[in-house]
Amino acid sequence: MSSFTSALERLIALPPYNGQQRTLAEKARIDRGLFSRILNGRQGPTPLIVGRLCAVLDRKQSALLLESYLQSIADQVWEKQGEASGVTGSTESFTQKGQNIAVRYPPVL
Repeated sequence: MSSFTSALERLIALPPYNGQQRTLAEKARIDRGLFSRILNGRQGPTPLIVGRLCAVLDRKQSALLLESYLQSIADQVWEKQGEASGVTGSTESFTQKGQNIAVRYPPVL
């Protein structure tokens, strides 16, 4: 399970969604079948999907989801790149509306 999927599942469990993925999917105008495939890991989220989700979440939730999305991308890049000798990890920080977002690269294994 990706960090994005884990974060999304945690957000769905909170009010006002209370475990109802349909409610969040409808609010974000995302097809329920597509939303289900993303949650089940059969399909990855696109930037458009992440943007729609972030638009309907509060700032803190949006920052958490965006950070996990960026971390998932970094994880995929690292996985495909393989462990190159001499590569050291770093943490990059981004700011989104006053929220500090940190992404680790390479991912912590």
